[in-house]
Amino acid sequence: MAKTALHRKIVQTACIFLLVGVALAALGSHALEGNVPPKVAEAFTTGVTFVLLHGIAFLALGNSSLWQEKALKNTFRLLVAGVLCFSGSIFLLTLFKLFTQKIPFLPLITPLGGLLLILGWGYAALSLSKK
Repeated sequence: MAKTALHRKIVQTACIFLLVGVALAALGSHALEGNVPPKVAEAFTTGVTFVLLHGIAFLALGNSSLWQEKALKNTFRLLVAGVLCFSGSIFLLTLFKLFTQKIPFLPLITPLGGLLLILGWGYAALSLSKK
């Protein structure tokens, strides 16, 4: 199967996620220690882990011919939205914790991101059974 523009976009996104994940891991290991409570630093690490794992997953998705184009696009959209909501909200919560600010709705975005990730991987699995 020839790789499409969508495949290239997914692999490019993988590279960006991996770049951002490595940069945030380095930042977290140096800038957060002693500046935020251990539980916040642990949550930040979880956010970084999800970015890195999904970067690797996008490499696999972008180089796979298992999915039809529509299923691949929908899976990709759900997963990107999930990672951005899940990890992004954790990163913002950590940042605001550093500056002792509170955003009341922000903690609600993290579980939404987790739900989107679950839906994305569930959709990916179900779409394979229909091929």
